[in-house]
Amino acid sequence: MEVTLPRLLPDLQLLSKRTWTMLMLLLFSIGLPSPASYFEDAMAIGAYHAFKNGIVVVASAGNDRHIGSAVNVAPWMITVAASTIDREFINDITLGTFQGYGLNNDVPRGTFPLTIYTRNYPQERYCKTTLSSAYTYNKIVVCYMEAGDDNIAAKSEIVREAGGAGMISIDEGDATQVRFDAYAVPISVIGLHQGMQLEEYITTSRHFHVCASCYWRSFYKRWSVAAIKSAIMTTAIVNDNTGGPIQSGAGPATPFDFGSGHLEPDLALSPGLVYDFDENDLIVPPYQLNYPSIAILSLDRPVSVRRTVTFVASRNGPKVYGASIEPPEGVDVTFEPQVLDFSHGEENLSYTVHFTPLRVAPGYAYTFGSITWRDGNQHRVRSPIAVRVV
Repeated sequence: MEVTLPRLLPDLQLLSKRTWTMLMLLLFSIGLPSPASYFEDAMAIGAYHAFKNGIVVVASAGNDRHIGSAVNVAPWMITVAASTIDREFINDITLGTFQGYGLNNDVPRGTFPLTIYTRNYPQERYCKTTLSSAYTYNKIVVCYMEAGDDNIAAKSEIVREAGGAGMISIDEGDATQVRFDAYAVPISVIGLHQGMQLEEYITTSRHFHVCASCYWRSFYKRWSVAAIKSAIMTTAIVNDNTGGPIQSGAGPATPFDFGSGHLEPDLALSPGLVYDFDENDLIVPPYQLNYPSIAILSLDRPVSVRRTVTFVASRNGPKVYGASIEPPEGVDVTFEPQVLDFSHGEENLSYTVHFTPLRVAPGYAYTFGSITWRDGNQHRVRSPIAVRVV
């Protein structure tokens, strides 16, 4: 069924009715283009009514995969993107009715994972530069062709050097016209339409691991939607299973790729501190949203940001948290107080972070950092920071 805005509106309007008293969670695997304003965004409006009624809304970040393309990003929603996992589920699978063209000898037996670079890495996407073996080893690498005279044999050599097991070439012209050549790895050439279907398959087989929100809600029935979202965000991890930074294509990822990080359900059940807010913070000036991350669009003078955290650890107190700062490049960051000393459960304490611009990044790009509160080794409460110095 085609999903269109008029078809969705009646269902989204139901979220404003208080008759949905038994509902705890809504999942939207829908990525409609987001209007410029939340006031014109049917998904955001519907989710806002759910938020007011204590309903957690989890939605897809969309499938366009390039920076700035994320949808469903209203602060009262939990937005989920695709990632990879460190497990293999061995099974036979048929990807639709794809038919490729190629002349190959020594075709390897077995099944191999597929991998493709996003539009953020155009040279790698077209297999015109060295590829990361960590991303391509023993995998079928999908490579786009730029023009009719693009050299498939040269691309296959790049794939071989990166340890690839084979190559699927997406030809924007006539995929049936394949030259016989000495290819470094087995190849198959498909047309642009099939290539788009293949890429859609690779990048949209996601659904939500955040169905665990139901699990959290069953433990913390009195928690607000914002508190649950905070617990998920501040306990997420930003390293992969090797201990290194999360990767995006050919290099380290940033919060614009992974948001707060990879979800850690067990840690989110005991976050220690949460950042809470309600609908009054969204509609009453000065709109100071107590959000679990900090973003400054244009830093051209010193700016201070205030946040309030609520002590929700299982032990009522007292409890002392100290903070550490990872400053964004080109920005001086200080904060006060240095320590948060809680005397009892559900206590609210505030802190202020001061940002001073030092130098502009090349191309006025964003730089990234974080502030992390710890109570020793038990709880880690991390908030990502994104700043653009102008």
